[in-house]
Amino acid sequence: MAGILVILTSAAAASEARVTLIVPPFGGQGGLGPNVATLLNLQVWQTLRKRSPDEPARAFGHGLVQSVPGPGPADHEAAAQRALDNNPSAQLVLWGQVLHFGDGVVVQAYLTLPSYPKGRREPAQVWHELWRRGAREHVFDLDIPSRHYTFTPIVLAEDIVKRYTDIEGLQVFDKAVGGKLKGVVDHEMTALSLGGDAVQVRSGKVTGWLLLPQLSSARTEVVDFTGGVVRILRTDWQGAYELFQTVVENPHTTASLRVDALLFQALARAHQRRNGEHELDEALRRNPLSRTVAAYAMMDQAAALARHPGGDDAAAHVGRLRTLVEQYAYLFPKEDGFLAEVIALLGEYG
Repeated sequence: MAGILVILTSAAAASEARVTLIVPPFGGQGGLGPNVATLLNLQVWQTLRKRSPDEPARAFGHGLVQSVPGPGPADHEAAAQRALDNNPSAQLVLWGQVLHFGDGVVVQAYLTLPSYPKGRREPAQVWHELWRRGAREHVFDLDIPSRHYTFTPIVLAEDIVKRYTDIEGLQVFDKAVGGKLKGVVDHEMTALSLGGDAVQVRSGKVTGWLLLPQLSSARTEVVDFTGGVVRILRTDWQGAYELFQTVVENPHTTASLRVDALLFQALARAHQRRNGEHELDEALRRNPLSRTVAAYAMMDQAAALARHPGGDDAAAHVGRLRTLVEQYAYLFPKEDGFLAEVIALLGEYG
C-alpha cells in the first residue's frame, strides 16, 4: 500500500493551467497511514469541479490530486522538497502522521504550499491590484496568507481503524450502494466519477466503486480548507468562498485557520469585483496584531478604489483606508514596500 499511486483529475483542455496537490503516505506505525492519505486524497478530489453552475461556459483549468511514494515528510521543508522531487509544478502538499494514543488513533495533517522559484509568478496565488488615473499608477501585490498550515487533529472513528488498517480496506464494489465485492485496489488507481460517498475507480483490471467513509464522527476542516485553496488556485472564486465558509463555521477549526479562511474569502470576493470588508473586519477582530490581516484589509480598500477611483464611494474607501493605516501601521516593518505604496495612494487624495 505504501507505493499506491492515485491519479485524480478534473479534466479540461491540456493547454489550460494545471493545479496539482500531491499527497504522500502519512507516517506512523501500523500501516494505517497510507490508507488515511488515500482517503483524504479522494475526499479532496471530490471538491474539484470543472465549472460553476453559475458560469457553465467558464472552465477552471486542469486539477490534479496525486499520491506519491513514501516515506512521508517530517516537516514543511521536507514536504516542499517532496513536491520538487516528484512534481516540480505541484502547488500543494497534504501530509501528516497517524499517531496512537492509548486505545485511540489520531491523524495530524498539514498543508504545505511550496514557494515558487524566483521569476515565476502565479496570478491566482498573488492578489494583484493596479490603481491608475491619468499618468499616475500604483501597483499592489500580496501573497496568499500563509504557506504552512497545521490542522486540528482528527480522532479516527473506530470502524475506520478496524476496516482500513491494510489494503483489504480499499475494496472495490460493482455499485456505489449495496454492491458486491469485485476486487481490491492495485498499486495504481484512477478515479473516474463521483457517486455520493463513493468514487468510481479503475485499478488494474478492476473497475468499480470505492466507498469513502468519513474519517471522524466530527467534520474536520482538512478537506474543506485544502479544497478551498485548490479552488483559489484554479480561480474558482465562488466555489472557494463556499468551502472556506464551512471552515469558518466549523466549531473545531482553530483560531488561526479560521482567520486565514476569512482572508481567502476576501481574496475570492475581490476577484469577483466585490468588497470583502465584512470578512476582513471579522479577521481583524479575531487577530488585530497580524500584519498579514492588516495588509489584506488595506488591499481590499485599494482594490475598491481601483474599481471606483472617484465619487462618494471613493471618499468612503479613502476614509476607511486612512483609518486602517492609522490603526495598524505599527505592525509593518520600517520601509515596508506595501505600506509605502498604500500611503502614496492616499497622497493622491490629499
